[in-house]
Amino acid sequence: MKLFRILPLLALASALLIGKASAQTHATPPSQPGQNQSGSQQDQRQRTQPTPEPYGPELKVKLLADIRRLLTEVAFVPDVDFKKWDEMIAANQAKLDAAQNENEFAREVNAALRQFGISHVRLVTPRSARARTQSTAIGTGISARSHPDGLEVTTVVTDSPAAKAGLKSGDVIILVNGKKPTSPDDLPREANSQVTLSVRNAESTREIQVTSGEFRTRRQDSLTWIDEKTAVLRVWSFATGYERRTIDTLMQEAKKAEYLVLDLRNNGGGAVTNLAHLLGHFLSNGTEVGTFVGRGDMANYLRTQNVEKASLFDVAKASTRRFRAMTPREASPFQGKVAVLINRGTGSASEITTAALKELKDAIIVGQPTAGAVLASQFRRISGGFELQIPLSDYVTIKGVRLEGNPWKPDITTDGRFVLTGPDATLDAALKALKGA
Repeated sequence: MKLFRILPLLALASALLIGKASAQTHATPPSQPGQNQSGSQQDQRQRTQPTPEPYGPELKVKLLADIRRLLTEVAFVPDVDFKKWDEMIAANQAKLDAAQNENEFAREVNAALRQFGISHVRLVTPRSARARTQSTAIGTGISARSHPDGLEVTTVVTDSPAAKAGLKSGDVIILVNGKKPTSPDDLPREANSQVTLSVRNAESTREIQVTSGEFRTRRQDSLTWIDEKTAVLRVWSFATGYERRTIDTLMQEAKKAEYLVLDLRNNGGGAVTNLAHLLGHFLSNGTEVGTFVGRGDMANYLRTQNVEKASLFDVAKASTRRFRAMTPREASPFQGKVAVLINRGTGSASEITTAALKELKDAIIVGQPTAGAVLASQFRRISGGFELQIPLSDYVTIKGVRLEGNPWKPDITTDGRFVLTGPDATLDAALKALKGA
């Protein structure tokens, strides 16, 4: 495939952070923060905090109290009973008591939180909380999700320790220092920690050594021209670092194309405001895209309809508060044909983008099913410098599809791995479909 020219995001210092450094390097990819967002919302009330108290029994008691309060009083997902947290904690109390450090404690809390069966709820250590808004992180440099045999690698950050050791998207980590991993928290978070990984892919099972360290987490979005009529827009994240002026510049150039491929592979999501901005380059300003349903929306529906119980879909259908595309000033929507590339690392705001372009612009979706992790959430600072990510609302597309727990399926399924250079089977399939081959 001949590449004619590339328009990178060099101006405006606009390299994008891949979600939160903490989540993308050590946890399930779909949880991405930002105000009012699908993925997660930046807690605007956070301020510089005094030096947190040291980890110990007293802090653990405070943390569990903080978590209980936020889950039972603030968190909301339809049909999820967060009051069950007490019994979940009771069942895991011995493991929590045995946790010797912040990472071990967070790992056990998150294991309990996963029993709710939803995305966007997790405890973040102080170190990971600091890294969440920075352009560098310390760790192995991978994002991974649970797999029956261990952990499936969804993203490997360029030039990270994992990338240098040869790990690739799609690899399955079956052993970490001889033990089957149960969550991404089993990967090292401290600098200069060496770990032995047993890794399996379609070709072989191999053993590799990875030494954790610091790496850059931001990547440059780009517009690549395949030929005179065809361009590929790569958007890495909707989270911290999404540069609207730069996306405007790229889309202004892209609108010269007849065919445009939007590559959202391994884009874990971000702020709803950034999502609305990108959609505004594809849909008319104010186009209704879907509905977020929060605690207040549900309560209002039950009161006005005089009923005791309602489904997410009932509330969404009756709501007059739709999420809408936001076309930038002096811009116009792209008029050509669109394809969207997705994979298992496509989560949250990226899934909303995919669904909206399919439902409202008849885009061709190519790749593998998405993460199925679409809840608006927020990070709240709690005791000891920890943060708790809590879900605040669910989402339904304009055509009535719930995305949480329901991965968006491609029109054309490919088995090709996500690659940065060289042959790209998923991109090739999208180009053929766009041009009617």
